[in-house]
Amino acid sequence: MNNTSNTQWGTEKPPKVIYYLVLTTLIVSIGVTLFENIFRQFFSISGPEQWFGLSLEGIKHLFLWQPLTYVFLDSSGTEGISAFYLIGLAFNMYVVWVAGTHILDRFGTKSFLTLYFGSAVFAGLVTVGVMALTGNSTLLLGPAPTILGLLTIWAMRQPDLQFFLFFVIPIQAKWLLTWILGYTLFSNLFDRNLIVLVFDFAGVLFCYFYGVIGYKLNGPFEFTREFEDKLHNFSFEFRVKKKSGRSEKIIDMKTGEYMSNDDLFIDAMLSKISEQGEDSLTPEERRKLDKLSKRRK
Repeated sequence: MNNTSNTQWGTEKPPKVIYYLVLTTLIVSIGVTLFENIFRQFFSISGPEQWFGLSLEGIKHLFLWQPLTYVFLDSSGTEGISAFYLIGLAFNMYVVWVAGTHILDRFGTKSFLTLYFGSAVFAGLVTVGVMALTGNSTLLLGPAPTILGLLTIWAMRQPDLQFFLFFVIPIQAKWLLTWILGYTLFSNLFDRNLIVLVFDFAGVLFCYFYGVIGYKLNGPFEFTREFEDKLHNFSFEFRVKKKSGRSEKIIDMKTGEYMSNDDLFIDAMLSKISEQGEDSLTPEERRKLDKLSKRRK
């Protein structure tokens, strides 16, 4: 569903889950940045960034928590706490607050957490795999994959939504996402930074497919619609087959008898029409539904 409206981005109060997620990331990021410099300057040893950030060396040393913990460490590198670092950290948390609140309110807490941490773990594992193939041991920190993923879902949900970024700049959601992803792509290509490119876009891909298959959303642009319709149909047919395979366990509450595969198919088609409209039926599904309907009559 495409909604067009004007709004100021970031005026609503976040749910508790978002509040604690943002607060934890702020505290951990600033704390780790401070302690990292202390460890380096006074003890000349690696600090918490090496322990909880994402790196091939860390995984080799069995720091298996890294594909999850890195998302809480938005570090400034060797610069320490600076105004530029705090502004960047605040902006990242601002995006988590706004896009995360929108997704959580629409799809629920459990689904949001699955999306948030699922994209982080997926991006972490994929990136470590690429590191292993290329021999790269870059240390990666911060929630960039999850933030880009949240923006992707947010733009898929309301692509034409126009808001005032920071209460000043008017822009539609789909164009903001396009600009951010384009900048991320070309800046990493220009710097020849394959690892960061994979890292960022792995989170985007996870959230995109999660949105299409799990949330039944479409991308913000028409040229992906045919591909997404195929994914919708594939996931729907998979659920029908899975449900049909359990037919002996499904009982019609009215008659008390087990439902046949034909009954399950009719229920599934009616559910699909209710969710996606009558045009969502494939020609084969339409013919089978008509045949069963005539038989019942």
